[in-house]
Amino acid sequence: MTYSVYDLLRSLVEHGASDLHVKAGAPPGFRKDGQIQPQQEFGVLDGNMAALFRQSLPQLQKTEDRKSIMFCA
Repeated sequence: MTYSVYDLLRSLVEHGASDLHVKAGAPPGFRKDGQIQPQQEFGVLDGNMAALFRQSLPQLQKTEDRKSIMFCA
């Protein structure tokens, strides 16, 4: 099943978490109380995470290095 960025962010807020961590090949993680907690209900995310965010939230700014991309509003 495919989820949108909005689904992930809605769940993040419902869980009272502060950060969303996504990586292809792993379930998304929410940072809460300083710990990253995998959200198994979303299953393993696949595909290009940067494209998912750019498509859903084109107004975001990004910084990139060789291993990660950080988006912020």
